[in-house]
Amino acid sequence: MVSRHSRKLIDCYFKEQQPEKAKEELFAYVTEYSQGNIDAFNELKQNTESDLWHQRREEIFEALSAKRVDIKHLLAAEGMKGELFDSLLARTHSERGFEKFCLNELIKYEDALKPEYEKELLDMYVWVVR
Repeated sequence: MVSRHSRKLIDCYFKEQQPEKAKEELFAYVTEYSQGNIDAFNELKQNTESDLWHQRREEIFEALSAKRVDIKHLLAAEGMKGELFDSLLARTHSERGFEKFCLNELIKYEDALKPEYEKELLDMYVWVVR
């Protein structure tokens, strides 16, 4: 319910030519009300000056990570393959007993990672299957 009202508020701010308020509400939407929402994340990115985006993106990642929200889909959307791979690697090796879950995570991001991490992905698949 809060997320729905927040979304309406965002739309109102943009309609009323108040982009700074809209961006603040988008930040709250992504980090609080609809945590990790990729559409709102991308909307915030589109409405944030490119020289400020890196800092804002890191603030989002920190806020979501502190709440233990999965951010791999956001890392993939940002083309942050190194960070995505590190996240998958850490999670896969820390979750022994959850091999099926880990395998699904690897498959989900395989296309994004394969060009740069083909050997490492193969090693991870072997580790999960054993």
